[in-house]
Amino acid sequence: MMSTIERAEGYRLVSAALRYPDPAELRATFVEMAAAPGELAGFGDLALLVDEHLPGEFNRLFATSVAVSPYQSSYIRVDKGSTLGQLAALYAAFGVRAGGREHEIPDHAGVEAEFMATLALMLGLAELEGRHEDAAVLARAREVFAREHLGRWFVRFGEALHAAALHPFYTRLGQLAAGWVAADLADHGWTTEAGPAPAPEPDGDEAIVCPVARA
Repeated sequence: MMSTIERAEGYRLVSAALRYPDPAELRATFVEMAAAPGELAGFGDLALLVDEHLPGEFNRLFATSVAVSPYQSSYIRVDKGSTLGQLAALYAAFGVRAGGREHEIPDHAGVEAEFMATLALMLGLAELEGRHEDAAVLARAREVFAREHLGRWFVRFGEALHAAALHPFYTRLGQLAAGWVAADLADHGWTTEAGPAPAPEPDGDEAIVCPVARA
């Protein structure tokens, strides 16, 4: 089983790839991963797929017409306000606040991946430093977050991204994201309930448009 620090790095990379792309920054982020240990080496593939067309494909997928929704509430029929409140409270309990430079809401895929990266990194450090009580709290938080939030929808999101992407960067990212989360769940024996899917979005002129879409 891979180390907790390696798990943190994988989630961090998934989160980075789901931000609005700066091609030079993304290439620099992923180019070093080709020499990374174990499963992390797969993220090195993304460096070779970065080009100037990424921003346009990002907008098509996630912003203008939202070919693939990056929000948890699009995959599970729950009260969105309650879910956002739960996530915000959980983030705050560990010193994390959603938003950042992308101004994303708490149930965004990139935000959830970054929070899981933060929990895993904190857990890894607690383990290395022998802080057993802190490690137990953080391990439990990772399990709860996986079972109640990220683990319930992220694999489906990755599969949807893989199927809908027209650019090879996002096609590969969908594979990596789905595989990374599925492996984390399986390695820990965490099972989740997907829950009922939300009602279909309306077609045509009523199709969903992301409130932070870029022109």
